[in-house]
Parts: sequence; C-alpha cells; structure tokens
Amino acid sequence: MTTGTLLFISLKLFFGFLIAFLAILSWAKTREGAWIFIIAGTLVRYLELIYSILIELEILTPEWGYAGNLPLVEILLSLLPLALMSVGFAIFLVKRRKY
Repeated sequence: MTTGTLLFISLKLFFGFLIAFLAILSWAKTREGAWIFIIAGTLVRYLELIYSILIELEILTPEWGYAGNLPLVEILLSLLPLALMSVGFAIFLVKRRKY
C-alpha cells in the first residue's frame, strides 16, 4: 500500500468521523422528522465508509456479508443512506408546501 493510498484513507476517515460526530450532535438538537432521516442517512453512510475501508485494508474479505451470491451488506450500506435521505427531503418538502 502506497503512502498516497494511506493518506487518502486517513483523510476519508477524518472527514467521515467529523461528519458523523456533527450528525450525532445535531441529532440531539433537532425534533424535526426530516432532519432525523437525513442525519440517520449520514450515519449509515459513515458505516459504509468504514466497511469499504476494512475491505480495502483486507481486514474483512469481500465475501463477508454475502447471502449466497448477493452482497447483502454492501447493497444495504449503499442504498440505505440514499433511501433515508430521500425520505428526509420528501418530508421537508411536504411540510414546507404552501397550499
């Protein structure tokens, strides 16, 4: 593994941790459903980041998390943040709609 790769992984971990930490702090200060879903999507995205780094560093094997031939964990961690954030933005738009 090259120095550039390690630097890139370190930066991804740093900024991923920063956004997850700020998301947790924001969660405690909000009661709006839209923000809760967006924050939850951000936290799941951080889990995806950690999972991909563990695969890249070969701590976990790519076969880990498969159900038969289906990479279940990878699919879940890829799609769940998008789904959660989509629900959050939809809630925001519905609540802000003028009649």
